[in-house]
Amino acid sequence: MADTYNVSFDVNNLPMGIDTSDSNGPINITKAGAPKLYFGAAKCGEGTAKDIQYLNTRAQYEKLGLPFIAYYVLRYAGSTVAQQVKNFKSWAGSGCYAYAPDLEKTKDSGSVSKSIVSANTRDFIHGLQDAGLNVLPYTSPGWINEYFRSQVTYLLPDWITSIKLWLAAYNFIGERSTLPIPTGIRRENVLIFQTWNKSPNKFGSIYDSIFIDRDRWIGGALPGVGQPPAPPIEDGPEIVIMHVVNTGKDGLKVRTQPNTSLTSVKFKPNNLMDGTAVNTVERIQNGSDVWRKRLEGGYCAELYKGTRYLI
Repeated sequence: MADTYNVSFDVNNLPMGIDTSDSNGPINITKAGAPKLYFGAAKCGEGTAKDIQYLNTRAQYEKLGLPFIAYYVLRYAGSTVAQQVKNFKSWAGSGCYAYAPDLEKTKDSGSVSKSIVSANTRDFIHGLQDAGLNVLPYTSPGWINEYFRSQVTYLLPDWITSIKLWLAAYNFIGERSTLPIPTGIRRENVLIFQTWNKSPNKFGSIYDSIFIDRDRWIGGALPGVGQPPAPPIEDGPEIVIMHVVNTGKDGLKVRTQPNTSLTSVKFKPNNLMDGTAVNTVERIQNGSDVWRKRLEGGYCAELYKGTRYLI
């Protein structure tokens, strides 16, 4: 019996995300030229070690209002399962869309039996579920088949087949491929597929400057992300649009104060040439002169020494 079956798909039609850790260095998901992201994930820790880039990475996704997933690499020696559940909850923090136990080969997974790997994984997932977290195990078809499938009945345990999964396939080539799903896992239970490939990394990484893990959301619509309530709408200043006239080739200066004193230096923009529209929000009478305050900042003379510069 085959270990997996394949589902054809085209990743170009699926929302892309990336998953990173401190091995990627600091990233910048809004960097010019970076592909648009629709979700993302970052490692918060592994065993007893925190990920030093996690908080900065998470903050970038939350600022953009994108679904965010925290993941944690489960270690099979050196720390108890109960302690690692606590570590994951504490280091990831509340409010993530999902919490992903990263199940893969580690330095210690080969030093313990397959039955211990399976039991510790099960207990870790159950501990996270008991804490009320949305658990999304991050693993590969090969790992599932090797460590969790019965070699007698060839069946998978219910705690694997009943939950959503994030699958990684390292044989991915190009932008069109098939998704290998372990036999016994329902297609609709695969939420994310990692399409790791050798595309240039444009996210500002300093250590992993060539490769980065790319993911595709295959589980239907992306989850809604809660947004803070919008601030109350307040009436803004009344805007009067005027136009520059009578300045010749020199243009109209924008000053920091409504006068021509030595303390009223030139405002940041270049002089405004004839015909330029000016958004004004306040009229200021200064003797026989009239000044206008700009919406964008600074002041322009409407009437100065008998000459009109704004109409």
